[in-house]
Amino acid sequence: MDTEIQVHKYIKFCGYFKTQEEARAVLVKYNETKYDIDQKQLTFAELYSEWNEKHFEKIGEGTVKGYKTAYKRFESIHNMRFADLRTVHLQRAIDNCEKYSIRKSMRVLLNCLYEYADKNDIVTKKYNQYIEIGKPETKHEKIPFSNAEIHKLQDNDNIDGVDTILMLINTGMRINELLKLETKNIHLEERYWIGGSKTDAGKDRIIPLHKSIIPYIKDRYNPKNKYLLSDNNGNPIPYYKYNNEVWKPIMKQLGMQHTIHETRHTLATKLDKVEENKLTIKRLLGHATQDITARYTKTSIEQLINCIDKVIW
Repeated sequence: MDTEIQVHKYIKFCGYFKTQEEARAVLVKYNETKYDIDQKQLTFAELYSEWNEKHFEKIGEGTVKGYKTAYKRFESIHNMRFADLRTVHLQRAIDNCEKYSIRKSMRVLLNCLYEYADKNDIVTKKYNQYIEIGKPETKHEKIPFSNAEIHKLQDNDNIDGVDTILMLINTGMRINELLKLETKNIHLEERYWIGGSKTDAGKDRIIPLHKSIIPYIKDRYNPKNKYLLSDNNGNPIPYYKYNNEVWKPIMKQLGMQHTIHETRHTLATKLDKVEENKLTIKRLLGHATQDITARYTKTSIEQLINCIDKVIW
């Protein structure tokens, strides 16, 4: 007696298409490239997880935190297939967030995810290009520290962390530049350190040290540590930790209302009143200039120190 054997052929599902022509085009593409159809079944959450597994290894902790915050805001579409998402789904999630800075981060995340999806043939159209995030809220007016406030900080330098605020005010460094400052780049005897980031003009620039902050730097300086400011494990202090555990408590305790960036604005305001050539001031703050000199000469370092010495606190 012959035994009949049934063979079941499993076919992968590619998706739904409006016309035969669209379906045939996808089939032709699959036969030509053998792209992974299973990838097209990934949900928003699954694609995000697959993308960040490698991407997060290349970026800093602060940037990772920004991506994670943006991802949470897309909770309404986490379980939707990424390939099924359309502008209306993305826009609805964006519109549910009132804060412009978060909406901006959400757009950045979408750009990254759609680039990844496009490279892996998960999408045929980039709907992220159609979303709108609106206009930013009214910018906070930068108010420099007054002389009275600076003197108050100096009078209360026994409070842990006040010395770092005075360093920021006196050097004009951005907070992340100070937090990542390495001890090997500190030259106390010559009264300058090398630091800076963000722009070509600001990166690894010579920053003169005002005499008033030298004692604070000496108290913090330890050549055995990689960074001037570090946590118990010797790692740089994250921005959010400094902001929440140092800056905000000090501002509250001393009755001040300033953002961290206003320390930089304070020095810029002071330098505007100093009789010094504009090129020197731009170099000191790390602003872009038309100057093509690639290296700082001994003379230019002296000019920077003379410039900062003219500032009266």
